[in-house]
Amino acid sequence: MRAETAQMAVQSVSVVSPQLSAPSQEIVLRERAALHECCIYSRTNGYLKRWHADIGAHVKKGQLLAEIETPEVDQQLRQSRSNLATAQANVKLRRSPRTGNQGLLETMRCRSKT
Repeated sequence: MRAETAQMAVQSVSVVSPQLSAPSQEIVLRERAALHECCIYSRTNGYLKRWHADIGAHVKKGQLLAEIETPEVDQQLRQSRSNLATAQANVKLRRSPRTGNQGLLETMRCRSKT
C-alpha cells in the first residue's frame, strides 16, 4: 500500500509546444456597455461655452458637464423682468389715490431718463 501511495504521489508533466493551426472555434466578444445610460436633451437653444467633462469620462451624480450661453433666453428674461417692473409700478400707482397724476408723471420721467 505504501508503494502504491508513493507512486500516486509522483506528479507527471506533459510538455506541449504550441503550433499554428486553423481556428476550430470563433470567439465573438461583446462591446463594453455602460452600467447606466441616459439621454440628455437640451431644454433651450444656445451655444456651448465650456466643457467640464469629456465624452466617455467618469462622472458623478450632480456633476456639471457643460455650460451653455443662451443669448436669446437671456434677452427674454430681461424683457420679462422689465414687464414685471412695469406691471408692479402700475399696480402701485393704481393703489395710491393721493398721488394721482403726480405719481404717473414721476414714473414717466424716470423711464425717459433710462
